[in-house]
Amino acid sequence: MKKTFLILSTLVFTIILSLQTTTVWGQTTSVESVNKPMGIAQKATLEWVRTYDLAPEQAKQALAFQENKFNALSKMTALKAKDLKKYVAKRQSAFTVADNELMTILDSRQMEIFKTQQAAKRRNVNSMVAAMKKGGNSDAEIEKKLSEMEF
Repeated sequence: MKKTFLILSTLVFTIILSLQTTTVWGQTTSVESVNKPMGIAQKATLEWVRTYDLAPEQAKQALAFQENKFNALSKMTALKAKDLKKYVAKRQSAFTVADNELMTILDSRQMEIFKTQQAAKRRNVNSMVAAMKKGGNSDAEIEKKLSEMEF
């Protein structure tokens, strides 16, 4: 009886331990790897997954879009000191490209959420720029603020 109980306990423990391995974005993660910090592209993708309720295949594609965006952003950091206006334009372009790529994988329900989010972002940027202009801020100050925003 004790042997049977011991065997069953060991079996249950083994099953529970094996269930602690999950698959996210096509990558298998176990309990040990969950504690590793996520990269910035993975965090941004996770935000998209939560916002748009992306399916696993969509999440995998979204991760590729985010990685491309952050690779492009990392290549333009030197430009920030040289030409802020050009930096803001390129930065905004990187965000736009990622958003356009995301749109290609969204279904109609997700697209409605996306359109609502984009409209809110545009309103926020426009109101911030208008408030800064009204406050007498220079174009350079506005460009600096835009260089720090996410589009």
